[in-house]
Amino acid sequence: MGSSGRGQCKSKKRFARRTVLTMITPIVAGLMVACGGVNSKPSLSDKQQAVLEDISGFADVSSSPLDSDMEKLTVEALVIHSPWGPRGDSYRQLASLASRSEPGVPRIFQNQLAVGEAGLAAALDSLPELRELDIMLFPVQHLGDLVGSEELLALDKISGITELLDEGSYWGNTYSAGTINGRQFAVPLVLGPWFLMFNPKVFNKFGVEIPTSSGWSADVFADNVRRLTPRSSGSQDPESLGFLQLLPTTKGTQPLPPSWVWMQGMGSELPDRNHDSEVLNSNSALEAMKLMRRIVQEERSVVTMPTLRGRSVWGATASRDLAMMSLPTNSGWLLNQWRKKDGFDLAPMPKGQTTRTPTDIHMMAGISSRTNNVDAAAAGMKALANIVPSIIFPSALRKDLDRAVEVETVLRSQDMEYMQTALTKATSLNLSPSDRQFMTSELDHPVMLGEKSIEEIAQRAAKVLDDLSYSRER
Repeated sequence: MGSSGRGQCKSKKRFARRTVLTMITPIVAGLMVACGGVNSKPSLSDKQQAVLEDISGFADVSSSPLDSDMEKLTVEALVIHSPWGPRGDSYRQLASLASRSEPGVPRIFQNQLAVGEAGLAAALDSLPELRELDIMLFPVQHLGDLVGSEELLALDKISGITELLDEGSYWGNTYSAGTINGRQFAVPLVLGPWFLMFNPKVFNKFGVEIPTSSGWSADVFADNVRRLTPRSSGSQDPESLGFLQLLPTTKGTQPLPPSWVWMQGMGSELPDRNHDSEVLNSNSALEAMKLMRRIVQEERSVVTMPTLRGRSVWGATASRDLAMMSLPTNSGWLLNQWRKKDGFDLAPMPKGQTTRTPTDIHMMAGISSRTNNVDAAAAGMKALANIVPSIIFPSALRKDLDRAVEVETVLRSQDMEYMQTALTKATSLNLSPSDRQFMTSELDHPVMLGEKSIEEIAQRAAKVLDDLSYSRER
């Protein structure tokens, strides 16, 4: 795309800004900023086009291998774990059962990619250039980097997975989370919706009415946090708090819930790959930040610790006598704390003018640009999508909700009814790892631990983001 073409692409400036945070190299920037007309798709990179034209599986190919031939093949799925998503055993079980799920499915092997402090780009660089991969399973926060490094093929050019490309089959806007500049590079498989989890036993003790199905406003929520936090306790014991806000004091360490969950639940957009810094100064964003500060500084409904580790979170959430908390609901180990005998019921997070269900996507699936058999990769990816709801909960596909009780027998009819309502409003948290790091440092800690006004904090954060963008574009 020439210099005149760059100026015509409305999304280029926004996406170029995101490269500041996702640390995408200039070499691959052309793929990221490609744009097309209203009825066109952005062009593929030379690498992606070559893969699709040179090997089987291109959309124009009318014939496909016989089932018996496909079953003799093997494909490799590379797994990048979500911090709060399913564990390794779930992934291994997923690959094993998908391989045996139906005729015509290749044998699927899965390997893990460890993403350390150096980030995803460094982890990908550690892979041998010629290593063959077929399917990639990863949380949504890594999609931008994977597309930027040309590790994924555009799915709209691949036959055999048409049924996975029906946007209406997925909850809320989760399908669009796999779209970058008009092309679909991945589909969601496993969600982590953030609900308000409340203990009706504790509510009855303090005379607090349970939330309505549409949720509480921010003021009502904060007032009830105060009623459920005995002023005489002066304790950080989770059982003495109206709401369990976990706040690590180490700079840059993410709280639970983090600012983006509070903000999106109250209707704010986020400064992700689709929106710019001005969203931080919106009324809904500012109201969410004020609520965060009130919970911590006025109601003192917070547990502080140096950092958040699995054991420390487990200890804080272990009691059956907690009043309220919020964690990404899934069939990982956190689910054990959510549904116990006389345990937690579900409600929406505090709402603003609109009600949304902030949703992490723990697992997306895409086809690797390193594959040497797109047909086999597509067959394996479809098998993985079909077997997910039998192992991991909740699936991103609407039709799979009723199968959740097969995965978690502790789920009750009222849980299922609530989820059906809440997941229709599922709104994907598309922030990259560096986006989340930025918000943690520039918003979460200053808002919850600082003294400056909320407006001043938001304005400074937006300016920092804009300065980073300008520096990168130069």
